[in-house]
Amino acid sequence: MSGEPVGAAGAGFTVAITVNGPGEVATWAAPVVAELGRSFPEATVSLFLLPCRFAAGTEAEVLRERLPQAGVCSPSESRRYLTRGKAPDGFAPTSRGVVLFLGGEPFLARLLARRLGYPCWGFVAKTDRPSRYFDVPLEEQEIGHPMVNGQSGFAPALDGGPPRLVLFPGSRVQHADLAVQVYRKVIEALGRRELPAGLQIRAARSPFLALDQVSDDTRRFFEQYEASPDELRAIRLAVVVPGSMTVELAARGVPFVLVLPIVLRYARHFHFTGLGGILGNLPVVGPLIKMLIVLGIRNTLPLMALPNQRAGRQVAPEVTGRVTPEDIAAAVAELLADPERLATIAADLQATMGPPGASRRIVSRLREFAQGGAPAP
Repeated sequence: MSGEPVGAAGAGFTVAITVNGPGEVATWAAPVVAELGRSFPEATVSLFLLPCRFAAGTEAEVLRERLPQAGVCSPSESRRYLTRGKAPDGFAPTSRGVVLFLGGEPFLARLLARRLGYPCWGFVAKTDRPSRYFDVPLEEQEIGHPMVNGQSGFAPALDGGPPRLVLFPGSRVQHADLAVQVYRKVIEALGRRELPAGLQIRAARSPFLALDQVSDDTRRFFEQYEASPDELRAIRLAVVVPGSMTVELAARGVPFVLVLPIVLRYARHFHFTGLGGILGNLPVVGPLIKMLIVLGIRNTLPLMALPNQRAGRQVAPEVTGRVTPEDIAAAVAELLADPERLATIAADLQATMGPPGASRRIVSRLREFAQGGAPAP
């Protein structure tokens, strides 16, 4: 465990937060920890990274860099503490506290709460069912979504300034390598279309994506197209793959197109766990099996973008299934040529995510409980 706890040592109240993948780390946990530092600085804060098949593997490093005021337990440290009771170095929980679930498996958060003797509080998104593992469910309908408060550097630029298209390949190595292959062909296809004058094409690299782990082609792609922080604060249109980035962009009012081409030539890059992973790695037929699995997921989940799922309709366009880079380029060019539609998408996406303030409400309830008040039911 590394990092110093928020507030004075031995202040008497610990907030142990569980998180897992890049989306929850960056846009759920980070804003809550920041709010704890502002309005409940006397609390001790520890972050427990739970094992997750969707993790990038760099979450602990990013947390230690971005939240040095909090203690950070790596997934292996968290696993040892949960299974064997071996406390991470430097972890000294107080007699009173709360386990706050902001990602991972709810039953692991419950197990951590039992280890510590704390109640288990858990955020419940509007699209999720309340978990029986939470003593105090924090329902989105009442407190809002923490992701709306995220410390994102993204912002829309729907009028004025150069038109800028930003490509988001994702935060996991295998997915980014696949997305870059597709994006290169999309850029080629865009070159054959009529586009706004002065269009800039950039790529946003996730802080969880280490360049020494990606393919040479992906590394060269970022060397050529990586956006600066200022450029990410002026996005005309984004192109994204499925994941939490769709929520982060929606919360900032950045219009996007979600893409997921499901064709055999890309199927070898899909990765699954369990039986799907075993069958998908078979020689010769493996890529076909992977493609069929993804097609099955798409057929049972017609809306892939999380904001679209929340809205129950395609607020942001989705180009998925047996589509080509030319199909993606056509959708992008059509949107770039229609500023009014971009503005409507941006407004509708932001409305879908709801107002900010969730982090403040969560921390207010924690502080009230720490001071002797009863938690909200």
